Formats: sequence, structure tokens, C-alpha cells
Amino acid sequence: MLDAGICLVMDEGVYPYGHDAVLLSRFVPLKKGEKLLDLGAASGVLAFLLLGREKDFFIDCVEIDPEAVSLLKEGIRLNALEEKVRAYCNDIRDFRSDCLYDTVISNPPYAKAGQVQKHVLARTRAGFTYEDLCCVAHRLLKPKGRLISMCPAPLLFSFTKACQNNGFEIKRVQFVQSLTHKPPYLVLIEARKDVNAGVTYEPTVVLSQIKKEEAP
Repeated sequence: MLDAGICLVMDEGVYPYGHDAVLLSRFVPLKKGEKLLDLGAASGVLAFLLLGREKDFFIDCVEIDPEAVSLLKEGIRLNALEEKVRAYCNDIRDFRSDCLYDTVISNPPYAKAGQVQKHVLARTRAGFTYEDLCCVAHRLLKPKGRLISMCPAPLLFSFTKACQNNGFEIKRVQFVQSLTHKPPYLVLIEARKDVNAGVTYEPTVVLSQIKKEEAP
């Protein structure tokens, strides 16, 4: 059970989610009536987390794994969100839409292809690159639309290069540390389509502090 009574259907055999998805969902700015697109949605955790914050928007979810899409559709049915969420079983590179979106979100996986099971191979960097993500997002976004994503801190410059190669400028970033004395391991990123350069740095998130604040 997620915020606002939203239920999430999960299965051990399908790509799981952790605190990274929660952090990304909190990083996404939401406006009433907007249209969002989740690329590589798995079983829809990002969509359901966002709907726990704000219900007055629409989101399309694209996922190549049919098992994950089945769970996503079951979650849509259980939560009676048929008017808010649509699920598509597609390779993101082949996805076409009947509309342009205000925001594209994506939680790309971090593992290399040889480190994951076959059923999530399409979600690894070998099959779902930053270039793919940025190219598809640019095609499907409205002018000045947002791309909200994340990457491991060591790959920030690779993500930045993919953005700039595909008409995006990074406008907002937030680093994530596991402990205050540790270097950042993750970066939350907001890029905008066809805008001028200029970035805002959000306060760094320290996971150990969040866990302490949320403890009973």
C-alpha cells in the first residue's frame, strides 16, 4: 500500500523497486492536468507513487517486459485508475503516441547487461541507453518539456552528453548520499527540451537522515 491508499502489485520475478524510485517520485514536479510519460515503467511504481501525491494528471507507461505490463494493468484495475493511466507493452525506441507530453520520467537501471537476469535485459544500459532515452523523450515532449531521470553519480557526464546531443539542457540536479561522510552515489536530474543553459542545485539528500526522520 502506497500513499493515499494506492495499491501496487508486485512479483519477485519482475524488476523490483527500492528507495531510488521513491526519491525520483519526490523530485518530479506535478501540475494539475498535465500529461506524463514513464519510459521503462516496469510494474508502474513511479506512476502509482506520483498518483499518491496528486491525482489530477494523466500518465502513459511504456514497458517492454510483458510480465511487468501485466502487473501494471492489474494495478490500474485494482486502483480504478483506467481514466488516469494507460499501459503499453513496447520497446521505448519504437513507441509512438497520439499526443505530446509535458514531462517524461524514467528510472533507468544501473546494472550492466551481464549482471542481470535475461527477463530484465532490455532495461539494462546495453538495451536502454541514455542516448535512447533522450532521443525518444525529445521526440515525445512538448516544447520546453521536462525529462526527469537519474543516473549513478560517476555517469553524470555521460548523461549530460546524451542530453546535449539530443536537444536538452540540464536545469536542476540533486545529489544523493548514503551517509554524510560518503560521496554522492546517485544524481536526480531534470532536463528541459530546447532551452538555454543554466542549472539549479537542490540540497543534497542523505539517506541515513531520511531513515532516521521516518523512524517511529
